[in-house]
Formats: sequence, C-alpha cells, structure tokens
Amino acid sequence: VVEIWDLRKRGFPIIKISNETSPYMHMGSVEAMRWCPHEPRVLLTSGDDRRTVLWNAADGSYLTEHSLGGPLNDVQWHPTRPSVLSSSSFEGEIHVHAIHDFGPLVPSWLRRSSGVSFGFGGKLLSFSGDCVDMKS
Repeated sequence: VVEIWDLRKRGFPIIKISNETSPYMHMGSVEAMRWCPHEPRVLLTSGDDRRTVLWNAADGSYLTEHSLGGPLNDVQWHPTRPSVLSSSSFEGEIHVHAIHDFGPLVPSWLRRSSGVSFGFGGKLLSFSGDCVDMKS
C-alpha cells in the first residue's frame, strides 16, 4: 500500500494506492519510493516483485512500468535529465531507464513554452508563458 498524506488535513490519506484500488499495484512489498524532482505529479515506486512503477500522484492513477531481473531495493531520478531513472536490485544489478511514455500525463518538461501560428485572415498568434499576442 502506498498512501499520500496532506499533513494539513488530519485523519486520512488524500491518495491511497493498493491492490484494491489499482490492479497495477506491487504484488509484494514496496521497497523504495521517489518523487520526480522535475515533475511533482510523478511518483516512482519499486518493489520486490521486480517492477518499477510510475504513478500520477495527483490522483493515484497508473502511468507506466518497467520489469527487471531481480527484486528491487532502490530507485533514483537523474538530477538533471527529467526522463531518466535508475534502479538497483538486491542481486547487485543497476539498470538505467529512459521513460518515453507517461500515459495520459504530459510532463511539464514536454510542454511547449512558446509558439506561433497563423490563423484566418492572415492573423498571427504567438504565445509565451502567460502572454498571448495577436497581430493582423
């Protein structure tokens, strides 16, 4: 079971991921858990069922997973490359993964920060951050 608590609200977890709430939950114990430093909505877990699972921490939904050779004991995100992670097993193996599929979640580092498009009547629309500009 993985529970996410908001310490400002007492008494119950805001998200609970278990075999009862998700068919993708680990079959054995969860050995390690890490928040993505580049995307706070992504939570990474690994377990003795030889799987590394990515979750949407906002609602507890399953994103993707990787299966490995031995029972896992630790996972880490790369400090500067957002989609790279490593996992280690009790058998001494270390695996490096590049995650390309986050399911329905679009990580913040993949969103467009700016862009431009032509519209009807020759109008030019550009955007950057919170600023939108339209020119004729």
